[in-house]
Parts: sequence; structure tokens; C-alpha cells
Amino acid sequence: MDGATDGGVHALSATTRLLDRAAAERLRDDLLQAAGRGARAFVLDLGAVEVFDPIGLSVLLMTRREVPAGVRIAIAALRPPGQTVARAMRLHEVFDIFADVRAATLELSR
Repeated sequence: MDGATDGGVHALSATTRLLDRAAAERLRDDLLQAAGRGARAFVLDLGAVEVFDPIGLSVLLMTRREVPAGVRIAIAALRPPGQTVARAMRLHEVFDIFADVRAATLELSR
């Protein structure tokens, strides 16, 4: 995972093709560490992800519950298979979802 900050919004990127438990836990750990330092807005860039493991998705959903109140998390850059998974799992009820990282960053920096 890599991370960058733009206007107070932390972008965390999954760099693997498969979002499995290990990849999702790396995202979660990076997010929780930054939230512990006071960060309040995150974009999870899942543009590289082609396959979503059910346990990896569960870790992402649990991450939402672990962050302090007031922390915003968006998912961005889902490929078509990820869009299908997001709709089926109703991820839009848990995360803000954006077509790309730039749009998510602009919205979360408001």
C-alpha cells in the first residue's frame, strides 16, 4: 500500500490485483495509524484491484467500524468487476464511492 496526502485527504492505494485479507489488512493498518495521528479523511484507491476476496471485503467493512467518529472514508477507481461487487455488497451504504481519486479527494477536502 502506498499513501499520499492532498489537501488533508489521505490517499491509500491497494497495489495488488487481489484484495485479499492481507491486502485489506495493510490498508486498514495504514488508515488506522493515520487516523490515530488525527487524519479525518481517506480515499482508498482500488484501481489496481481486479479480484475481491470475501474476507478482504469483510476487513474493509470492519475497518469502517474501527475508525473514530467523524472520519470519512471513500472508495475510488473501481474497475467494472469491483463496481459489480460494490453494488452486490451495498458498499455505497458504508463508503462514499467515486469514479476516481481526484473526484473523491475534491469532495472530501470540502
